[in-house]
Amino acid sequence: MRINFIKSVESVRLYSEIDLINRYAGFDDTSPSAEFRYRELYFDWYLDNYDIRVGKQNIIWGRADGGFITDILTPVDLREFLTQDPEDLRTGVSAINVTRYSGSNSFQFIFNPTFQQDIFPEPGSRWFPIFFLIF
Repeated sequence: MRINFIKSVESVRLYSEIDLINRYAGFDDTSPSAEFRYRELYFDWYLDNYDIRVGKQNIIWGRADGGFITDILTPVDLREFLTQDPEDLRTGVSAINVTRYSGSNSFQFIFNPTFQQDIFPEPGSRWFPIFFLIF
């Protein structure tokens, strides 16, 4: 279940995207586990030549179908790899994102104070990678 909340007042906007996820635990444990997470929670401030975004957000540069070639800033959740929509894989990153507009050009500055890594499947998961050695 996904809940979105947007509130705008003049040049400021608050955006929130919250997920309630029911995950399959694994082969041995058939009991589902519920997870509550903020995918995005940020505010935007729009000025004449600047857009400022502060909070947990998805930062996406470009687009490539079936891959994350340009998504080097936003970590992904690979625990249920192929069963999720590609948009749902992104977990969001806490950052300050400033975009400066100059004519038809824009310059983007991103400050991310903490490292957030991708989330990988745990051992025992149906998506945990199994490596075979061929001699």
